[in-house]
Amino acid sequence: MRVTLQPGVRATWTTTTKFQTNAIECHFLQAVTAADFGEMNLLSRILTSGCQLYPHSEQLSAALATLYGADLQISNRPIGQWHDLTVRLSFVEPQEDDHNFTACLALLGEVIFHSLLTTPQAAQIFAVEKRALLSELRDLQTDNGFQAFSLTKSAFFQQTALSENLAAPAVGTIAEVQAVDLARLQDLYREILSQWPVEIGGLFRQTPAALTARLQTALPFCPRTTAIQQPMVVNTPQRPLQRVEQQIVGAQSRLCLAYSTDTPLQQAQWDQLLVLGQVLGGSEQSLLFQQVREQHGLVYDISAYFDFTMGWLLIDAGVTDSRLGQVQALVAAALTQIQQEQTPLSLLRLVQADLLKHREMVVDSPQRLLNRQLNQVIQPQRQRSDAQFTAAIQAITPATLAKSVTLLHLQVVTTLLGREEGQGHDDIKAD
Repeated sequence: MRVTLQPGVRATWTTTTKFQTNAIECHFLQAVTAADFGEMNLLSRILTSGCQLYPHSEQLSAALATLYGADLQISNRPIGQWHDLTVRLSFVEPQEDDHNFTACLALLGEVIFHSLLTTPQAAQIFAVEKRALLSELRDLQTDNGFQAFSLTKSAFFQQTALSENLAAPAVGTIAEVQAVDLARLQDLYREILSQWPVEIGGLFRQTPAALTARLQTALPFCPRTTAIQQPMVVNTPQRPLQRVEQQIVGAQSRLCLAYSTDTPLQQAQWDQLLVLGQVLGGSEQSLLFQQVREQHGLVYDISAYFDFTMGWLLIDAGVTDSRLGQVQALVAAALTQIQQEQTPLSLLRLVQADLLKHREMVVDSPQRLLNRQLNQVIQPQRQRSDAQFTAAIQAITPATLAKSVTLLHLQVVTTLLGREEGQGHDDIKAD
């Protein structure tokens, strides 16, 4: 069921008795140009910490416990060139009169509309959460996998016509968080409440009576007058190959390879690249895992995946010693093998079966079902029936998979070279 509560505010829900829990989500969607990831991460932390009715986290936790153990989660994630600030409340409904749903909906409204950001406590909670977030981000500076990804993403998107916010990791950067002040976060909060398009999703064992009217009362959003101006999917222009090099402490090195794709892509090409990522590095049976790790013993771990919303295929590996060049050569050899239509048929069939099984399992998970519900709303042009998806995936052969390799263009090579002692430096070069 789908209804419009206000212009720019819509609700969609599914009724199923498959799960014991119910869930309701509010997705605030906007282009990444509206805010950076540091601001959004800090805002989500403050919203999670309490509200005017329950100003301390302990009080909010106690209130959730009285609602038969309801669970509140608030987070921000990127979907291509969009922010998705999500407020999610899951709960059980032990009574036939929807009493717990009414109480949960009221609490959801309190958390969304009555933040501590508009109270005299704002400065204190802002300072506490900002310090905590900066501490977490500083800890990530010693996570070599995270650093390899962050450096790769920064190089991949720098000096393009796309928003500079897109180049940062989803958790934000130290510089972003240090730059934000309380006034900016208060303005952002008010802007989100009054302007950002809202998609409300629900999953209920039994649809509550008069649901539309109750949503309008508990969540009194004002009409939105403008739509999101940026497309969700990133179209990344091809640029000269960039090499990012850095020395790190430790015996293990890291290699990260980022490939852009031809754009715009057709649905069949998306499917082929999805399968290609899985064939390359989606499991322990993948080409790269078997050839680079099992046969040659050059990596601790290696993976690959294609993200159509970001417009890239990413390969990441933890490399033994300093044999980065050998690993990169084996990756190139694996791509050549696929391009020459020599993908092992047994591996291709395994990947296809895994993708179809994953789609079947969507209905077995409340969160996956909610994710599908949101995708159907924000990407209606990509929606297919299970039969259509199955036919499309099963139609992929070594010959069609070979064509997908020609869509890839290596854009960034990031190498973090492990050293037992000493500190390194960053260097970005264009070939």
